[in-house]
Formats: sequence, C-alpha cells, structure tokens
Amino acid sequence: MSVYTLIENSLTFAGKPLVPALNAIGDLVGYIAPNYWSFLNRGFGKYNADNFTDVIYKDFWLHSIYCTIFFSSLFLFIPKLITFYASKWHDSIDDKKKKELPAYIVCMFHHVVIVPWSIKSIYDDWYHRNNDIHLFHDYRTTETSVVPILIGYLMGDLFCSAIPTMQWEYIIHHIITLYLTIQGCFAIPPYTARFIAHLLICDSTQLTFNTAWLLRLTPYQNHPIVTILELSFLCFFILFRVINMPLCFLVQMQHGAAIGMGLARFTFLPLTLMQFFWMFKVVQGVQKKMKQK
Repeated sequence: MSVYTLIENSLTFAGKPLVPALNAIGDLVGYIAPNYWSFLNRGFGKYNADNFTDVIYKDFWLHSIYCTIFFSSLFLFIPKLITFYASKWHDSIDDKKKKELPAYIVCMFHHVVIVPWSIKSIYDDWYHRNNDIHLFHDYRTTETSVVPILIGYLMGDLFCSAIPTMQWEYIIHHIITLYLTIQGCFAIPPYTARFIAHLLICDSTQLTFNTAWLLRLTPYQNHPIVTILELSFLCFFILFRVINMPLCFLVQMQHGAAIGMGLARFTFLPLTLMQFFWMFKVVQGVQKKMKQK
C-alpha cells in the first residue's frame, strides 16, 4: 500500500473519506482563483477618467456629519435604553461585558447596511466582468454613496468607545481606515473607487462575530446557530481580510494606481499587518476553546 493511499484512508470525518471533498474544493478554488484575479486586474489602462467629472457623491461631507451625530447618539442612548427596558437581563451580565455591550450593539447598525451593500456592489461589478460596461461606469459616484455611513460609525466608535477605553489597536485601525477610505473616494483615476466595496465587505466578519457574541448573552448561548456564526466569522476573516484585502492593495500597486491614493498608499502595509495580527489572535482563541473542550 502506497503512502498516498495510507494518508487518503486516514483522512476521514464521521467515518466518511475526506479526500473526494478536498479534491472538489481544490477544483473549485482552481477555477475561481484565476478568474477572480483577472477580475481584480480588469480595466486598468483602459478606463478613461476624462469621461467623468471629479464630483463624488452629492452631500458627501454633510451626510458624514449627520451619520457621525447619529452613531454618537446611539453610543449615548443605547446604555440608557438597555437599563430601562432590560434591566434584569443587563444586571445578569458581568461588568466587562456591560462595558462592551453598547459598542457591539451600535456597530450592528453599521454592519447590516454596509455588508449587504458591499456584496451587491461586488456582485454587480463581477456580473459585468466579461464586457466593457465597467469602463463606462462612474465608480466614484456610486461607490462613495455609502462611505458617509462608514465615516459616521468610525468617528462615533473612535470618540465614544475606543479613545475613552484607550483601545490602541482600534484607535490606530479607525484612523488608518478613515484616511484610506476618504482618500480612496478622491483617488485618481476614479476607477480605483471600485475597491471601496472590497474594503467595506471586511465588516462581514464583525457582523457574524458580534451576532454570536450577543447571542452568548442570551438563553441561546448553546444553540447551534452560535457555532455556525463563529465558523462563518473564521471563514469570512480568512477570505476577506487575510486574502482579498491584501490582493486588492497588491493590484493597485502593481498597476501604479496606488500613486493616485497619495500618502494613503502607505497605509496598505500596516492595515494588512493588522489583519494578520488579528488572525493570530483568532487562532489563539480557537486553540484555547479547543483545549477547554
């Protein structure tokens, strides 16, 4: 019996061989990877920036101020609403989670808007990958329409949560993300604005993680949905933060488009390293949880 056969027979799950499933996954990745890489690289050198104005989403700054006020107000009022309408449940939570609870709830208002929008934006862009429609699409106008929500949330979280609690990794992350995203809205060529959705879709990790975190504070803490959400968080983190985000940065650098980002292009590396640092912490958390079981 060959070494390969021994390994193949040893790879089982619930008594069933894993190799066929792994081969199928490998074939799927082999099909998607080159097509997706081609999709990311599409359009550079062909897009005519002269066809479009330099105007971004109308009332961009005004709506950013409105959103900042909205999210800051949520940080102020949500703790009061919780203690008023769910005082018994709130009292049953330990002190550490009581302090963290407002931030987890407020961010959900951001994620439930940003994540579906990002998925739709990337899907629409992917759908037109085999024709030249994307060369005539004004990404600067459409992709910047949701950025004021991001700005409002980051500003609210920065001044109402991260700075008061001196969470340095989030302070650094929010400042870098604000600078990078705002600069991306004004980048030359405007075509690079298509990558804004790829940056914002990273919050799908927080959507799943925070939902699981909130459910663990309820009687549903041992429900299978919590495990599913935690596994989804791990998959999304690897897919969108560890793989896709660095690829988007690499593509822009490869085609020279990063120069149009100005000094914001120097945030590519620290933001990528931050994802790897968080991935390391996620792996540590998984190992700790497995040891407890």
